[in-house]
Amino acid sequence: MPIRSGPCPTLETERLILRPFRDEDVDDYFGVLDTSEVRRWLHLPAGLNRSNAWQQMAVFLGEWALRGTGQWALEERSSGAFLGRAGLYRPEYPDWPGVEVGWTLHPDHWGRGYATEAGAEAIWIGSTPASFPRTRPRRPWPSGSAWSCWRSAPWTSFRPRHTASGHGPGSNP
Repeated sequence: MPIRSGPCPTLETERLILRPFRDEDVDDYFGVLDTSEVRRWLHLPAGLNRSNAWQQMAVFLGEWALRGTGQWALEERSSGAFLGRAGLYRPEYPDWPGVEVGWTLHPDHWGRGYATEAGAEAIWIGSTPASFPRTRPRRPWPSGSAWSCWRSAPWTSFRPRHTASGHGPGSNP
């Protein structure tokens, strides 16, 4: 159930708290972005720094204010640990195909189903407005794990299409 606090709601699932980014999250969020695994999958530049992490957080909060959707900071309910981010992303690019369902978690928290849980909550929130008819993940499928998260989530009416890399459902990455 949403708890309103400004444009970005705070949500709770069985194991997660999805909440607005806070200024004090910058070091934890940079810690996520600064891992070699996340840098590789997100194609982040070697010079990415703490200031860039703060700017990303500001963009996510701005998207909530301007568009009513965005990325949440993710916390583990049981421990309060910062896990990363997840949510819906709809930037202002002329060729952007729709709303992206996305997540970035610290690799220490991969493989626990957190992306699926957060993605399902984001889809639930984002599926209400008629302006989000094409919600789908956009990133190439680096391994079976991302597709497994998507496939196991409870939104059978949404289907990703193949990406330029040829990865996705029905392909052999």
